[in-house]
Amino acid sequence: MDDSVPEYSSWASILGVAAPAVIQSLAAPLTSTLQTAWLGLYGSPALAAYAAVNTSATFALKIFVFFGDGVSAKVGNLVGQKDWHGLFITVLLSLLWSASLGTAAACVLLLLKPLVIHHVLDLEPRVLAVVAAYWTVRAAAVPLAMTNMACTGVLQGLHRVTLCAALNTGQAVAESCLSAAVLLGGVRFLGAGALVSMGWASLLTQAAQLVACLTAVHAALPHQHGSLRGAWAGETGPRQPLLEEEAGEDEPALRAPCADFLPASTAPLLVSDAGGSGTLPPDAAADGTDAHASAPSPANHQQPPTAPASASRAFLDDGVNMLLRSITLQATFFAALVAASRLGTAALAAHSVVAQLWMLSAYAVDGFAAAGIVLGSRLAGAADDSDQGGDAALKSLRRLIRRCCMAGTAFGAATGATYLLFRRPLIRLFTGDAEVAALLGGSTWTLVAAMQPCNGLVFVLDGLMYASHNFAYVRDYMALGFALVFAPALALELWVWPSLVGIWAAKALYNFWRAAGGLNLVLRRFVREVEDRTRRRAPGPGPA
Repeated sequence: MDDSVPEYSSWASILGVAAPAVIQSLAAPLTSTLQTAWLGLYGSPALAAYAAVNTSATFALKIFVFFGDGVSAKVGNLVGQKDWHGLFITVLLSLLWSASLGTAAACVLLLLKPLVIHHVLDLEPRVLAVVAAYWTVRAAAVPLAMTNMACTGVLQGLHRVTLCAALNTGQAVAESCLSAAVLLGGVRFLGAGALVSMGWASLLTQAAQLVACLTAVHAALPHQHGSLRGAWAGETGPRQPLLEEEAGEDEPALRAPCADFLPASTAPLLVSDAGGSGTLPPDAAADGTDAHASAPSPANHQQPPTAPASASRAFLDDGVNMLLRSITLQATFFAALVAASRLGTAALAAHSVVAQLWMLSAYAVDGFAAAGIVLGSRLAGAADDSDQGGDAALKSLRRLIRRCCMAGTAFGAATGATYLLFRRPLIRLFTGDAEVAALLGGSTWTLVAAMQPCNGLVFVLDGLMYASHNFAYVRDYMALGFALVFAPALALELWVWPSLVGIWAAKALYNFWRAAGGLNLVLRRFVREVEDRTRRRAPGPGPA
């Protein structure tokens, strides 16, 4: 067992992953927040159009969030297992599927544009005048953004979190500068209006980021162990001869006949030293048997490497579960947008501001969610090593969960307090329209601020959920919450209490449901599964 396992739950380790991840996660929402503020000064129709298109495009993008956090969890797990063949297959699948599904999502957005902007959303004529062209440009950027998301997931799984932060921050800074030039400096792209020119700025910076991301992924992959071309061709990795020469000795060393086909759980049984020879770990007896075990465990039977088709099926199964989860979550935002559009242009503009503030702390807390993904996955895998190692990993996992949840809740509370203390300056920052400011300054603002501690906890639990790999459970409890909590609450707002605060009250109730389901998953199911694996891996009694 690695002596550093207890350190995985230390504050130093958590902050070491969380700090660059916070920067990475905040880059895009800060850009969107700045754009919202500048558009609010530019005019309420432009802000309302931005809210309508941005929510729709974000829906198409965020339902595939598995390409970010899910790929990160899978890649990190494969690196920890030294399953290089599986790593290259997963990276290849991530890039291919993200590009393909991103293109499909863009086509669907374009096909649905007339239906959504003319029938689903109740937009005023002055808003419709600028929505159509902006919708087209935003849809064209979706494939680029989705492939960038997959690249970010791969790099984060390869523990290049700082590099991810640099790439995402660079794109966000470039887009913010171009947006400022458009909205504040009067610059226009291709003779288009202000909002469409801002869309072109986003598309161009996404394209530049994609080139940088693909280059970074190629450089970060361990090419000494394989290649993406080999994974595409279905190669199973290099084979080693049964006999291999040890450095400095005349006699060949005998390799385990199936050493090349060791599964991840048994790979540590053969440790390679600098000379390339196979050596036994310290807890192995001289005759080649495990000093702790009286008989080999069925879990240690050697398996051939995973076939590409099998890896693809597993990838798609997890992806579909998380796709359904993400569709459910994004449907709450889209349904809230539709409800807000029926309250008028001022309410829709205010709704756009509230949506930015609601999610701003989410992206900041996402750094601790990333720590839960990276470190939680390592600790869950470490529980399989040995009895003592499993106990240490389980204890460290509990500590990691506790500390990440505390950090998320505390960060959310601080954000909510900031919203309350600086209510008036923040409202003036986002809008100069008196009607929009009046809608923001009442109970809606108080509700958003009060929900921030719960939101912070929910977003951390999302990260720990990826570490648990209980994707089917997540799919089910998200769908149940939508049907039993959010939909009835939003229906009440539409038919009985039409108001902006009613819309966000429905979102608040849904997040309470998510917090309860996430705590049940992480504190009960996830920890219990790790405990069960630790017991199964516990060494049996030695020979009499």
